Amino acid sequence: MNVNDSKINELLKRAQNYRNDLSKSIEQFENLDLEELQKSFQEGNNVFEIEDNRNIFIQYKITKEEANKGCMKKIKYTRINENGKKVTNEIEIKIPKGIQKGQEIILNGEGNYIKDLNKNSNLIVKIR
Repeated sequence: MNVNDSKINELLKRAQNYRNDLSKSIEQFENLDLEELQKSFQEGNNVFEIEDNRNIFIQYKITKEEANKGCMKKIKYTRINENGKKVTNEIEIKIPKGIQKGQEIILNGEGNYIKDLNKNSNLIVKIR
């Protein structure tokens, strides 16, 4: 095996580990009783946040009119930056016309910084 093969295998291994971590994160999120959790957290600005040290999951409440017509929304959330510090981030997202309750908007690279991958994870916004 030459140096390039070794590098490719290392990248493939890192990608597989990331996929496995992402699958675990999504599985954990789907198994949570979010309605029960929401009772124990204070909601602010229609945002409910869950973190798994990789991706950030947010539930965001919109009106029927906003769902029917689509709109732009500013969301504030906390993420971990490149220095390992928690910082408040604000992002404007497009809510597509006709979105349904329970659908998700995935914003690649807007989540926590993952040092071993040298990039940010995803911000996943679930519409409620």
